Amino acid sequence: AQGLAFVDVCRQRYDVILMNPPFGKVTPGSEKYIIKAYPQTWNDIYAAFIERDLSKLTSRGIIGCITSSMFMFSKQMLDLRKLFISNKSLSILIELGSGVLDNATVDTALSIITRSNGNKSTLFLDATLTEDKPLLLNHAIRHYQDWIEKKLTDFATLNNSPLCYFIPDDAINLWRNIELRLEPDFGVVVAGNHTFDDERFLRLIYEIPEFEIFQKWFPYEKGGSYQPFVSPTHLVLNWGNEGKEVRQNQINRYGTDAQVIQSIGWWFKPGLCFPRIGHALGVRILPERSIFSEKGMSIFPNDIEMVYSLLSILNSTWYDYLASAFGKHRAFENSAIANLPINQELINNSALEQIGRACVDIFLAYERGNEPSPYFTYPHSAISKTPYIAEENFLNS
Repeated sequence: AQGLAFVDVCRQRYDVILMNPPFGKVTPGSEKYIIKAYPQTWNDIYAAFIERDLSKLTSRGIIGCITSSMFMFSKQMLDLRKLFISNKSLSILIELGSGVLDNATVDTALSIITRSNGNKSTLFLDATLTEDKPLLLNHAIRHYQDWIEKKLTDFATLNNSPLCYFIPDDAINLWRNIELRLEPDFGVVVAGNHTFDDERFLRLIYEIPEFEIFQKWFPYEKGGSYQPFVSPTHLVLNWGNEGKEVRQNQINRYGTDAQVIQSIGWWFKPGLCFPRIGHALGVRILPERSIFSEKGMSIFPNDIEMVYSLLSILNSTWYDYLASAFGKHRAFENSAIANLPINQELINNSALEQIGRACVDIFLAYERGNEPSPYFTYPHSAISKTPYIAEENFLNS
């Protein structure tokens, strides 16, 4: 805090600034000052350093820094992205990924920042997949290869303005050219609740007597692993007496049960859901009489008849690609998924609806032959001596 305050009162103007600023939350002793001085970028200290240095830079000055790459996508860093976009001040961004800083697991990025880049585009380079990052950088700089050129203003059309340089222009243009969105035009995307004590209030469905299911214990969608179309949850939540125990637990801790009953108006309704964290959306059926958590994001169509079309659309590689605009391998924000552009023609496409129904049937049949599944009825091996052959025959039938 003293260092930031000193530079803030210093009248010197800089031509070149090279830095490896600290990352993370500010310390309690400096928090009050930094929040007041940098109300838009205080939530990660390196963002405050960048904002400060931009204000001290000469018209032809340059900032070079290595930082966490969180500012490219996270909701908390939106104001920093807006600062870059409005000033067109980001000249070069090289995404490095992990394994760069000693003894640190943080994903990093190299940035070249100016007071204004005028009408010029920003150059991006993806160095996340290569182990020899210096060699890639040297080759890219010397031969001017592998760079991706984008205008920062193009990202402003997307929810939270992610710096998704790896998404081609024709995909980004969908947000500009298609007026309809998943929400509100076709449904609503909802985040669920917290239990504040999973070990106490959650059980595997196999642990609960059958007569208590839908009486005291209810299926609880908590994200889980990737499996599209049909993926029944193995968890149940104690919601006996309208959640008396779990609600009282939060009241005892925080004086309210607001997060325990978050989105309760949508509980027990049929719809769709997907894990908040995963390598792809993996949208699947949310059965009736289910409860869902904030990690088991849910979609409730305006018309339940469009469920199968939405399954086909959202599980396509194209829409998985669009969702990656908000961060590769990152937790999905419900607002980002709600903002996905969708044409009415896709919803009305009978072929997509038939594909959705067929895929649901296939995955449901798989679950019925999968012994750990709540939908299990008989093993695949009852059909054939070799379960894998039986499954292959079924999938091809």
